[in-house]
Amino acid sequence: MRLRPDGSLAAGEPPPARRAGGALRACWRPHSSRPGRASAPGRRARLHSGTRRSPRSPRGTRPAGRARGAGRLSARVRIWCLRHAESEANAGTPGAGDDSRLTERGRRQARAAAQALAAEPVARIYASPALRARQTAALLATTPGPPVTVLPELVEVACTADDLRAWVVEQDLGRRAADGESGHQVVARVGAALRRIARAHPGETVVVVGHVASLTVALGRLCRLGARVWGTPLPHAQPFRIERDGPGWRCPAWPAAAPSGTP
Repeated sequence: MRLRPDGSLAAGEPPPARRAGGALRACWRPHSSRPGRASAPGRRARLHSGTRRSPRSPRGTRPAGRARGAGRLSARVRIWCLRHAESEANAGTPGAGDDSRLTERGRRQARAAAQALAAEPVARIYASPALRARQTAALLATTPGPPVTVLPELVEVACTADDLRAWVVEQDLGRRAADGESGHQVVARVGAALRRIARAHPGETVVVVGHVASLTVALGRLCRLGARVWGTPLPHAQPFRIERDGPGWRCPAWPAAAPSGTP
């Protein structure tokens, strides 16, 4: 079929074939009749200019050499936990109440813990609202130090040694302490605080200052340590690490009891 420069049929050419139903087969149309489409020479120029568009990968595949999750930061959070430093009540100071301040020995313990954590990139320190925990956290946050946030869920439980043994060794978390709180409730509130901290600090390092009983029963359950932690009560102001990477918690090493005569 021969065409004139204006797109019309040359003389003597038969008309285009008709499709069933009478619709004309569109065998050719001038470039000007397709708005927004570059002319054939222009398209050929782009194809030979070296700027071809990269082909799209099939759905459900990745470019070669790229692993699943590449380019994403690790969501693992590192939490340095520790019991508060020695308080006047711990030392048996006359007249010391339940919410007593740190002793001079306790202040030294807290400063030593700060030195032990000096190389860690601590983003924030979380503490129980008890005075002894807040004072320990303040001594950990050396100038210039990370901010301190108080979390009520980290408060100590008013339990006896028999209550704690029942929770940790016998796994009787339904038993209630003198204040009415059960082992299940202690694990739930401390676990909720740790999950909240983990969500706020993906890929970061933080410090948690808590108490011997609530940390022992909660971490023993969350980290699946079981009765192994019984008989080694948490020493004052000795940091130990737990990690959350995904849905679970792990504690690489439970701290040993402090040697007798430790300052």
